[in-house]
Amino acid sequence: MRESINISTIDAGLQKDSSTQHALAAASSIRPAQSGSSDDSAESAQACAAQRKGAKRCLRTHPNTVTAGMLPLGPDPVWLDPPRLETAFCPCQNSTSVDGASTRAPHYSVANPESQVLNPPIGTRIVFSYLPVTIYDTLPNANTTMAIEFNSDCEASARVLTRMSLDEDLRDVGDLTSLSTIPSDLIATVNIVSRQAGVLSGLAILPIVFSEMDVPVQVTPHANDGDPVAPQTLIASVTGPAQTLLTAERTILNFMTLLSGIASRTAQFVTEVRHTKAVILDTRKTIPGYRLLQKYAVRCGGGTNHRMGLYDGILIKDNHIAARGDASCAAAVADARQYAISHGVNPHIEIEVDSLEQLRDALNEHPEIVLLDNMDPITMSEAVRLRDVSTSPATLLEASGGVTLQTVGAIAESGVDRISIGSLTHSSPALDIGFDWPW
Repeated sequence: MRESINISTIDAGLQKDSSTQHALAAASSIRPAQSGSSDDSAESAQACAAQRKGAKRCLRTHPNTVTAGMLPLGPDPVWLDPPRLETAFCPCQNSTSVDGASTRAPHYSVANPESQVLNPPIGTRIVFSYLPVTIYDTLPNANTTMAIEFNSDCEASARVLTRMSLDEDLRDVGDLTSLSTIPSDLIATVNIVSRQAGVLSGLAILPIVFSEMDVPVQVTPHANDGDPVAPQTLIASVTGPAQTLLTAERTILNFMTLLSGIASRTAQFVTEVRHTKAVILDTRKTIPGYRLLQKYAVRCGGGTNHRMGLYDGILIKDNHIAARGDASCAAAVADARQYAISHGVNPHIEIEVDSLEQLRDALNEHPEIVLLDNMDPITMSEAVRLRDVSTSPATLLEASGGVTLQTVGAIAESGVDRISIGSLTHSSPALDIGFDWPW
């Protein structure tokens, strides 16, 4: 991995030097001058399909979608892997045409209009996301994680939750204990220390808490979110009015123990599957109001975010099939595709199946992802084989349901691409972190 940067929705009106032109081609109708003939493009597409086993999820084959995995930039295709940043994309407003398929750009724009477009060399592998764009020198794999930047959306969420927490504690009265027992002019330094081994998340919230209290406090971090820590590791030091430090203690520790617990549990799952191609994903099973922060914690632990909400992805569950009164998975995918096209959006379309028969049916409509619900590893292996020999070999297979640290390794070894785990955000134990005073 080379670097992470923010880039905006790529605009055809931006300056087009030789390298920028290739970046622009990802989300505009502009063709790079060196891209070759249409025959060259067709050959590149064939090469993309031929490399299916070594570079999965690189080519969309559904006739109603853009060829999302490959762009004919120079002699070698540039690989794009939006499924690994599933919840990162947002439906963009600019129409595009790539390889002759007109649609709205599905995954190649981010919600940061003030950022700059980079000039990658031809052949640079790029992953576009709602989070910082991550440039890879090689294809993302099980050892490639999402950027864990604490972005402006995370900050806004943390501020709202901080205000709620302080209001719950103080109301219009204040911290009676600290006000009555601690001199108002006492300045002190407190250390934030891990009591057990784990992975950190939530350090970025420390300055937010104190800024919401509107008291000058100096925060000195000694570690970063995403860092592994041992027991008694010094995480940060905070200097300021002792009353303020004591008042903020529980709010800070509530954030840090919760988020670090999620990061630590995620890291355990990631470790168990690191010998495979599978990536670990979260779900929407989050505490109301905490979704952005909990998903940030998953990234700190090396996991990957599933969709953020109902607005940025289509996931057809068994209850949707039951409510339709039509058992056909293919028909449900087709209806979802038609809705997306007619409404000018292009999210991933995922459908849940609980049998190989349903999988065969769903693959007829080329969904981006099929969720294999509560299947055993042997059945999952057969599902992978069926997918690979089907007319939709680029469809990703996601395992879900009852995944534990004891079973996740065997699930990953079945050959599935993704494993989603609800317990990451709803059942991870808190990481023990505390305030240590120097006296």
